[in-house]
Amino acid sequence: MKKEKSGRGVLLKAPIITKILKLRESNLSMNEIQGITRVSKGSVNNVLQRAVKATIDSEKAKAMSEEELKKTFYPKKFCELPEDSPNFDDLKKEMTKAEVNAQLLWEEYQEQNPDGMKRSTFYDRLRHAGPENLITPSMHQTAKGGEKLMIDYSGLKTFYFDPKSGKKVMVELFVANWMASSYLYVEASPSQTMSDWVSSNVRALRYFDCAPNYLVPDNLKSGVIKADFYDPTINRTYEEMAHHYDCEVLPARARKPQDKASVESNVKFVQTHILGRLRNRNFGSLRELNEAIWELLAQVNERPMQRYHCSRKERFEAMDRPVAKPLPVEDFHFQKIKDHVLVGDDHHVVYDHHYYSVPWRFTGSRVELWISEKVIQVYVDRDRVASHVISTQNGGYSTNDQHQPPNHLFVRNLNPLWVLSQAKKIGPQTHEIIRNMISAKPRHCEVAIRKGLGMIELTRDYSNERVESAVAWAHLHGMIRIADIRNVLKQKIDLNDKEWSLSKDTPPPCKHDNIRGAEQYKTTYTNSNQKG
Repeated sequence: MKKEKSGRGVLLKAPIITKILKLRESNLSMNEIQGITRVSKGSVNNVLQRAVKATIDSEKAKAMSEEELKKTFYPKKFCELPEDSPNFDDLKKEMTKAEVNAQLLWEEYQEQNPDGMKRSTFYDRLRHAGPENLITPSMHQTAKGGEKLMIDYSGLKTFYFDPKSGKKVMVELFVANWMASSYLYVEASPSQTMSDWVSSNVRALRYFDCAPNYLVPDNLKSGVIKADFYDPTINRTYEEMAHHYDCEVLPARARKPQDKASVESNVKFVQTHILGRLRNRNFGSLRELNEAIWELLAQVNERPMQRYHCSRKERFEAMDRPVAKPLPVEDFHFQKIKDHVLVGDDHHVVYDHHYYSVPWRFTGSRVELWISEKVIQVYVDRDRVASHVISTQNGGYSTNDQHQPPNHLFVRNLNPLWVLSQAKKIGPQTHEIIRNMISAKPRHCEVAIRKGLGMIELTRDYSNERVESAVAWAHLHGMIRIADIRNVLKQKIDLNDKEWSLSKDTPPPCKHDNIRGAEQYKTTYTNSNQKG
């Protein structure tokens, strides 16, 4: 039976008043009327006395409206307001704001009118003010088995004591329950950060040993970046975790507690039946605290529910588990995800002040970084294109040679040994000339390497034999520039010189006592590489 409390006694509804009068007219005693209507003797007596005073019987009461009856039987509650009374219709509109309640309005009224009406009268007037449409009806939500898992943090935190410092460490209370069965999972979590949030979700699904269609979190930043009823922006890491378990994230509406009434009521239940029972116990670690919570959690889930006459676990096994989804073989491993990361001109991305290479064809593109404890992975359209071990070297580079364009890779891998091997294919004179140039200045051999590359480049237009002849003739006559050798080839100067011909007996050009030999070059180059 629904009754309106107000100040002293109870404001009875019109049907109850009419029923009391009719029962009295049937010559029933006060005790009998109380037993039938379940209204206190005082309230029954007040109704009967006021009915006699106003000469109202059950038939007249039945013909009167609710408002007329209340003004007749409770005149003090509905008497004319004093002149300094506020506009209760306006105050009722203020009550529609999330941050305003009756207590706040009463305190503001008292500040302006310390000798005004009492709080009970103020509350009664406020309750009955305003049009009927200001009362927002709540919609009954029919929960489908296996469909939704409601997730939230308790506003009430718990704690344990650090064994080293002895200081109290405050921790969050994570609560997840199935909307249909109210089957619970509870744990103490270090914080509401992304890693702790995702890890708690994973442990909850592991505890249930199945997954729902929808995860319904509150709008905390670890789960929802931007709250929007039509198109919320879900945190990528949390979204990937949900997809790993074949779920979708369906956030509750912001500032709409009725959307998550199930978890709200269960949070209060957990605070009373778990935290309340642990309030006088001290714990030396988070694990110790959680073990105590999980011990009580098992009792809570197996305790019969007064409304349904069976336990949460029984309801879960009957309603949720049969239609829920099986878990994948492996749990989701937490990875931080960074969206829209730009690949620089040097085909590297930067994370935590270190540079990691990406295949050069993605230069200028936007990629995703998936960061775990030891590995950073680069994804493009859900395809992994690069993977590196995480480095702590600030400003350093982690470069995979296969990520570089061919011309960059050629320059990077360019060394005297490669140049000499290519020169040897042209001929012994070219090989000896380049080796002598490199050996002359081993610490500044890049100039000689470039000259060697120039000679090798000539083989694109001429045969190895022609290049070998032109190089030998040019160097024999003191011509060391590539342009000079190219001119010899073009003008066929070496071929037209009847007094000179290239043969095995021709001494190596540019060879004299000041040029060091191949053994000296190998030693010097090897040592310089080791130092580098």
